[in-house]
Formats: sequence, structure tokens, C-alpha cells
Amino acid sequence: SYSADLPDMSALDNLQNLSFDEGTYYESNLSIGGSDEQKAVTGWTIASSGGTYHSAAQLAWGSGLTLGASGSSYAIPDTDSRGKTKGGGLALLSAWTATVQYTQDITLPAGTYTLTIPVYNGGGTTGISKNLFGFVADAGTEYYATQTSFTVGGWTTMSVKFTLMAETPGKLSVGYKHADAGSGGAPHLFVDYVQITCGSQSWPIMLPGDVDNSGAVTISDVPRLINVLRELETDAYGTADANKDGNVNINDVEPVVNTILTK
Repeated sequence: SYSADLPDMSALDNLQNLSFDEGTYYESNLSIGGSDEQKAVTGWTIASSGGTYHSAAQLAWGSGLTLGASGSSYAIPDTDSRGKTKGGGLALLSAWTATVQYTQDITLPAGTYTLTIPVYNGGGTTGISKNLFGFVADAGTEYYATQTSFTVGGWTTMSVKFTLMAETPGKLSVGYKHADAGSGGAPHLFVDYVQITCGSQSWPIMLPGDVDNSGAVTISDVPRLINVLRELETDAYGTADANKDGNVNINDVEPVVNTILTK
């Protein structure tokens, strides 16, 4: 629910598959230059251009599947940006001035937004021609990340911050345009997720259930989960045994919630 004295952000709940964990993972290696190398992705619309010189699909982490041409293909990482093996990401590759891109329609209310997008570069050291990760208003104003080069064999977290003074229809976008060069030197990118934050709200919530790293999801994760959601690094809302009865169980949830409500 949304408070009457706060901006109505309910439109963002309609965004789909920001984590690239929904729908079907492609189950074959991806090449480039073929007639059908960009695959449909749940919730997103293909917006690429430039003939057949782009390749993309949703792949599962640790699947061993590769992205790229023969002699310059690279496998999707075994884990996501947080070291988790579950789920998958979006593989993206472009060459010869082609654009590889997916978009999603959204009307954003007035507000200040931060987009966070972790990407892994499997291989390719040349810079891209244009970064297309971000938001573009239907009126034409672009709010894209500025990153043009990506560390090989590692994660890069891009961040885009912008303020909209009025409700603005547009498109959420992931992708890039490559320089006038072959795919061998192009970044072979694997996108973990697109997180949108406005005020105290985020879409989607990118947190593991086992936030205390105990090896299991239990009631003891609840206080720490609440702290992380509120971007706190202290136990300001209590320990796991919130009601101080010597046990960690379902009875601790209500005291934690009540403490939050009185803050």
C-alpha cells in the first residue's frame, strides 16, 4: 500500500523480470552474426538494431553456456554479483556499430531515482560506443550510465541517478552500442539485475533470505533482513531474540515490527 502523503509509486510494481530470473533460460551457446541470435526475454522488448551483429539471451549462472563467436566466446559466470548460484542473468554482445538492447515501458512519478546495474565482462577490452543502461523519456531525454569500458573477468556496478520534476513516460533500457569493430574486442556482458531505488523503496528487493549466512533461512534472519532493507548496518531494531525470552522463534517477529513502528 502507498501513503496518501507520499508519491504513488505503484506503477513500478508492474515492471517485470528486473532480476532476469523469471521466464525461461536459453539452453544453447550464443554466437553472433546469425539470423536469430537475440532471444525473447520475459517482460522486456527487443529494441536492437544493426542487422545480425548483436546477440543476447537470458542464461543460467553456472550453466557453462558461452556468448560470442568462435575463438572469442566466453562462459557465463558460475555465480551472480553476490556470489549466489541460483538464477541467471542477461547476456549481451554487439559488434560493427550494432545496438544490442532490451526496453520496458514505464511511467515514472516525479522523484529522484537511482538505478543500480551489476554487469560481468567475460571478455573484450575495447570500449563501447554508447551505454544504453538506464532510462529514456518518451520526450527524448536520456538518463544513461556513463561507463564505456568494463574490467575483464570481473563485476562492474553501474549507477545512474536522475530527478524527474513531473510524471514521465519512458522506457527502462539495458544494452549498448559497440564501436565500428568486430565482436572479439567487444565487452561480453552478463547483467545480474536492474535495481530501481526511489526514497525508501526499491524494485526488486535484491537480498538473499539467509542474511545472517547461517546456511539456512530461519527466524533469526528477520531482524537483520529488516536492518538491511532499511540500509542500516547496526542492530538498531534489536537482536534475533527480540522479546528476550532466551529463544529465537516466531514470537520475536512482533516485537521487532513494533520497534520499527515506534522509530
